Amino acid sequence: MLKVILQRDNGIASRHLGLPDVEHVFSPTADELNETFRVEAHQLAARALAAAQLQAGLFAGQLDALLVCICPGYLCPG
Repeated sequence: MLKVILQRDNGIASRHLGLPDVEHVFSPTADELNETFRVEAHQLAARALAAAQLQAGLFAGQLDALLVCICPGYLCPG
């Protein structure tokens, strides 16, 4: 089911995973996913925020709030 969700045309323009490629998503243990999250999440979040600020033409001091939704170690929340 996960392969269907991630690999079909479902209207999502892009996905950003802290893994070398999408194939690595289908077999790791929860511990391996947690370690990947621990290592990659901060860098991915920083890049996403910088891109969003650039697109919006805003500086960090102009932001009132930053909302984040994460699912550490598990690709799809329950």
